[in-house]
Amino acid sequence: MSMPKLSVEKALTLSRVLLAIMFAESALSHIMHYHSVLNDAEAMGLPLAFILFPISIGFELFGIAALLLNRWLKLALALLLVFTLSSTVVFFPFWAMESSGAALALQNFVKNFALVGFLLLLYAESDSKSKTAS
Repeated sequence: MSMPKLSVEKALTLSRVLLAIMFAESALSHIMHYHSVLNDAEAMGLPLAFILFPISIGFELFGIAALLLNRWLKLALALLLVFTLSSTVVFFPFWAMESSGAALALQNFVKNFALVGFLLLLYAESDSKSKTAS
């Protein structure tokens, strides 16, 4: 039995939808547990967390809409890239953790860097695919 062919266009559409689902889960969790996550961000040393945290939720919500609508992809992917990199460094500092939490933090750190690679790939591909490139 052979695998069905998947066009690049269909693969990109599916990739955007799956990425939007992942960020939607994150945004929903951040909204539902707003004060708890804000407190965590402040405890982890995020400067101006009370300003940056709601901005990060805005990045996620804009990114979700852009991914699903296939519009403004370059801007949305750049914002999601900034969000992912900054949250990775703030929330998963495995280098400064005790051994009990360091392994899980390292796993999440590496996973998020793979996500950054995927965001970069979609960013590079979005030039010719987005209805509104920027």
